[in-house]
Amino acid sequence: MTPGSWSGGSARPTGTGRFPAFVFDAARYLLASPASPATRAATLRVLAAQPGIVLEKDVLDPLRRTGFAVTTVEGHRTLVVDESGSRLLAFAYTGPDERPRTGDRSVHLPFRKGLKIAYEESGWVGKVGVRR
Repeated sequence: MTPGSWSGGSARPTGTGRFPAFVFDAARYLLASPASPATRAATLRVLAAQPGIVLEKDVLDPLRRTGFAVTTVEGHRTLVVDESGSRLLAFAYTGPDERPRTGDRSVHLPFRKGLKIAYEESGWVGKVGVRR
């Protein structure tokens, strides 16, 4: 999943602050959830409006499904999204290994370089182990 864009490989103006990173991570969770199509579409519009985001069409995820890639300006985090339903197909991290961090009330689980997560499906369940 190489960063590129729909308009010749150039990214939007640099967005290296904390808020664009927060928006990217929030979008990852929303797109992986059983949110409505309207919510997923709105999430993608907000994400695409962030400075420094790079878009690329016709990208294959780890399961060889085609989608479009949304990559952070530094190129370390990529989402692959299905164009027809705005569902998250995959997440990839290619940056340096992160260190574990703890805060007052939180624990940060670090990403390791080369991490790839493929999402096959998401949905609500009536009871654990029993799909609706």
